[in-house]
Amino acid sequence: MDRFLGRMHRWVGIATIAVFLITGVLMRRHDLDLLALDSGLRLLFRSRHVYLLFSGLLNLAIGLRFALPPAGTGALVALIGSILILISPFLLGAAFVLEPLTSGTVGPVSTLGVIAAFSGVLGYSLGTWSPHSRTGV
Repeated sequence: MDRFLGRMHRWVGIATIAVFLITGVLMRRHDLDLLALDSGLRLLFRSRHVYLLFSGLLNLAIGLRFALPPAGTGALVALIGSILILISPFLLGAAFVLEPLTSGTVGPVSTLGVIAAFSGVLGYSLGTWSPHSRTGV
């Protein structure tokens, strides 16, 4: 299970970073840089763009050192956290596509994506943290 989830985090991280690069090219091609600096539309696209990078790097970093406790409550909490971290790039990718043109400044999909990433990191960290270990795992 550890190897599978670690691999999933790495691949989701790499794919999300690739999507980040593609969305950067799309924003450049559609001349978003020509919009006024205080343009709400420009800020919405840029923030969702940065959220993609954030979630991709987060997944890649987790995937490089992924480990679940062997059993117990910590293992379940860490597993749930891992799944939330894996879900966040999909929510944030959907937010990049859907929210800037359809919603106001606060989008529900990006909010869910950021909350999933935050909750996932918190859960994974608490589930894998051990006060008796020198490495923290």
